Amino acid sequence: MPTDARETRPRVPLRDEVWFTIADARARMRGAMNADSALGPLGLTLRSYTILSMACTGNDYSQREIGDFLSFDARQVVNLVDELEGLGYITREPYPGDRRVNAIRATAEGARVHATAREVMREREEKTLRDLSPAERTQLRTLLDRIRG
Repeated sequence: MPTDARETRPRVPLRDEVWFTIADARARMRGAMNADSALGPLGLTLRSYTILSMACTGNDYSQREIGDFLSFDARQVVNLVDELEGLGYITREPYPGDRRVNAIRATAEGARVHATAREVMREREEKTLRDLSPAERTQLRTLLDRIRG
């Protein structure tokens, strides 16, 4: 029976299933990046960073659009938006064309914090993916984008 290179135990068949490999890689990458700890001094977590990132695009995303894109439920989005708004990083503004909906926009302070956080995340990603060549990183992103749709 084949064995895993890092282990002396028999190879686990789950490693041949793509869904498991993606889930395992996600968990390992999240742990290796230790994003919540790295972003903590800025008042952010990985989840709040993703919302702030979307707010910094200038695209006037609604809370629902953010939740749909990030696969967060509505309650998570509301709580994270409340948190970011309390920090002064984002505002809720009437959504263009539908005043019943809020557009999430970054404040100047939010944009400043996001620039710092983005650099922190890039450094962490670089360290985590250091064993992949630039071409492999591009290929990985391309394949994951295709899976995501």
